[in-house]
Amino acid sequence: MNKLSLFVSVVALGAFLGAGCQSNVGANLNNGNATSAAAGDQGTAKGKVIFSITDTDAAASMQGVTAVQMTIDKIEMHSATKGWVNVSNDTKTFDLLTLKASGLTKLAAETNVAVGAYNQIRVHVKKIVVVKNGVSTEAKLPSNELKLNGIFNVNADAVTSVKLDIIVSQSLHITGKGKFIFAPVIKLELRSNATVQVGSDGFVSISGGKVNTNIMAGMDIKGEEKENFKLDADSNMEINDEGVIELKSGLKVKVGAQD
Repeated sequence: MNKLSLFVSVVALGAFLGAGCQSNVGANLNNGNATSAAAGDQGTAKGKVIFSITDTDAAASMQGVTAVQMTIDKIEMHSATKGWVNVSNDTKTFDLLTLKASGLTKLAAETNVAVGAYNQIRVHVKKIVVVKNGVSTEAKLPSNELKLNGIFNVNADAVTSVKLDIIVSQSLHITGKGKFIFAPVIKLELRSNATVQVGSDGFVSISGGKVNTNIMAGMDIKGEEKENFKLDADSNMEINDEGVIELKSGLKVKVGAQD
């Protein structure tokens, strides 16, 4: 082989090896990026949040009402940096009067979320069914969305408890025509670094930690939850055939209407 042929062969071989090395480097960088992203996801500090529901009201007579069954199908929590974070899309039904009679608290949802400060929770109520004298009737809600404000922290490898104590006797209203309006009155307790035990039956016990928020809020006729509020038990409310709640004051608000 002459010198020219040898030079051409070496150049060709170098080009081939160079192309191969460039391809491998690209593949390694891509794999490295993918691995880094996955590790970043896995490395994000998280804590557990447990939502529970109860009714600790000691009120006696419910005027023949033997069951108030609340069905929820979505739970979310909000932070200023992360926006709305989904907690659960499971559909669950809670018999609030049974919880009241037993003094127990029932698991609504549990999940792991990124650590940080949160400032609001949102629960979607699919329906409320009231059983009176053996007859089941679906109640009207001013809004199917419970939106409650409260500051709480989720800490790494710790448990945050969100307990909704729904006061049925102050939430349920019976119209003159025997229809039901359910405007939830809720005691909200938000507790960080809590000790929460969940039994195989779904009942929970909560203790320890720090209570960040402990408030009571009630839903008004427009479907807004307001702190230290409840509808007057003596309000003369009716529901017409169009699903409109009518107050004796003459104010008319369509059920489910929101600002």
